[in-house]
Amino acid sequence: VDPVTIEVRINGVVLDTVPYARAFYELFEGAIYLHQARPHLVTKLDLQARYASVKRLRTCGYITASRNHTDVDPVRVLEARGPLKTGVVHVVSKVWGYRKVCRQTFKVLELKEFSLPPLEFDSRGTWVDVPSSAIEKMASLNLDARSGVHAANHALLIVAPLFVVADAADISTEHVYPRQHRPRPLRLILYDARPGGLGAADALFRRFHAALGQARRLLSECPCRFSSGCPACLHVHTCSGYNANLDRRAARIIVDAVLQELRSICQPVVESPARAARLRDAAVGSRLGASAAVADAWAPSLPDFRPPVE
Repeated sequence: VDPVTIEVRINGVVLDTVPYARAFYELFEGAIYLHQARPHLVTKLDLQARYASVKRLRTCGYITASRNHTDVDPVRVLEARGPLKTGVVHVVSKVWGYRKVCRQTFKVLELKEFSLPPLEFDSRGTWVDVPSSAIEKMASLNLDARSGVHAANHALLIVAPLFVVADAADISTEHVYPRQHRPRPLRLILYDARPGGLGAADALFRRFHAALGQARRLLSECPCRFSSGCPACLHVHTCSGYNANLDRRAARIIVDAVLQELRSICQPVVESPARAARLRDAAVGSRLGASAAVADAWAPSLPDFRPPVE
């Protein structure tokens, strides 16, 4: 829980409070802030005084979306198994602009830039560099390596809660953005999305081979067959790159190469029948409040999953 909050004020009266970190993404000057479904225009953000001034709008034909990026860099290796490593990572998030998007057509109307201080913290992460053999193969097939890494990281992010006790919001990864020009190393990486870490990334290090195997299955068996994936296999709502720059084919090449490297040093974890049954029951049980399509969409992620026939 963020100990610092930003007050949202209208004519000097406190309308709402927002966690400090969230304010960077929702309360920048020019943002459309929704409170109880009513649009408000942010006219000022004062981080030192910890408040944002807003003006109520009768109607607004556009929404705003922040333009940002997050870089995750390992700073200290605490344990390693061959190319697979876990340790301390430094996370830097930078919000540097926003886009105006038409509410009806979702067409980008305008791009704006501004300057806000970065959000930085140290956490725990698990990572492995993409093997050179995978990079060469993607180059020979004219596939975008960055999009492949992005898709592979998404697949790992989706299956991670099957192997560690963590909420989906507790773990994150690096994302690729359209028109990105910052040079970033090609690596698979997951990290705890809270300062200091939560233990999820460390636990995933010990089950990485099994998680990567399920990610490979997710990439191969989703019936959508779209190169950029779909909400059932690769799209995640937390992607700050808006699920752009995803390539399933390149991701499979990367995952296969990493699995080959890890096979000799990491023994896959064999799930007990009881735990596998609990995982399947948990997914199928959600059908009480969800459609059969949702449960079926999880099928590629669960070992030996077969949706029940009604």
